[in-house]
Amino acid sequence: MGTFPALSPAPWSRLGRIARRTLVSLLGALLVAIARVGIPLLELTPASVKSSVAGHGGADKQQVARMVKLQLGLGAIALPSDASDALALALAAGQSAAAQRLGMR
Repeated sequence: MGTFPALSPAPWSRLGRIARRTLVSLLGALLVAIARVGIPLLELTPASVKSSVAGHGGADKQQVARMVKLQLGLGAIALPSDASDALALALAAGQSAAAQRLGMR
């Protein structure tokens, strides 16, 4: 299985004007660099990540975190919210890539 980046849209409304501008610039530079080297990019919506990991797109953060820990066998390990989100994105990206290889998407 190849390595590829996966992105989920940022919560733009929570950011200030300068932070949004900086994030957009960084994201643009990242996308250009990825395109130049020919790495395929997978962009997933928050609802598709939640659906893939927790079974429905309306799952809340606690449900997603619980399913991430269950799927990865992390037991009672405490996960910061950002770590849980990143792991959920990685799990969903892996499932999506596997489905594409099998011709399911």
